[in-house]
Amino acid sequence: MWEYLDCVKARVPSMILATTAQNKGADVIAASWAAKNEVKVVLCKLDRSLGNRAAFVRNARIVGFKPVEAIVCSGTGIQANLADKLRSAGVPLHILRETQVRHG
Repeated sequence: MWEYLDCVKARVPSMILATTAQNKGADVIAASWAAKNEVKVVLCKLDRSLGNRAAFVRNARIVGFKPVEAIVCSGTGIQANLADKLRSAGVPLHILRETQVRHG
């Protein structure tokens, strides 16, 4: 994942990283990369008051930021929904499998 983030930063030096604010996995790895590379991070937390819709509303909010490029890690239907929304918005998209996410 760090290699993908490095490539994005090379193309977009003033990038701001938006994550889904999870406290494990890809979000933690991305936040670690951002700290090392002095990149600002926007945490897109779930609004739990929305119940089962919370993740899908958050995904729409992320797309509303009008990202210029995105990295989505494979997982559940929620990640697939985010990838679909990004594709529909014309955002260049990289899908990473779990084995590609680890930073060693």
